[in-house]
Amino acid sequence: MIYKVRSIPEFEKELKKLVKKSPSLKDEYFQLVQELKSSPKTRMPLIKNCYKIRIAIKSKGKSGGGRVITHFAITEDTVFLL
Repeated sequence: MIYKVRSIPEFEKELKKLVKKSPSLKDEYFQLVQELKSSPKTRMPLIKNCYKIRIAIKSKGKSGGGRVITHFAITEDTVFLL
């Protein structure tokens, strides 16, 4: 099943700032969205329907990279990036 991936405006604003600092993040973000479309629940669960995802940034590695919190709404088949 293919899910929709949407982000809230605050997420888009912060992502834009971070991409200016680390241009490789744009590619990492694209890969993340592709993964979430097919399997949104494969990451570390936080609370009900929320998951934490660690993204590696080429210059910083995975531990120094970014974190994304996702909320998966099963009834709407949508993954929200928070």
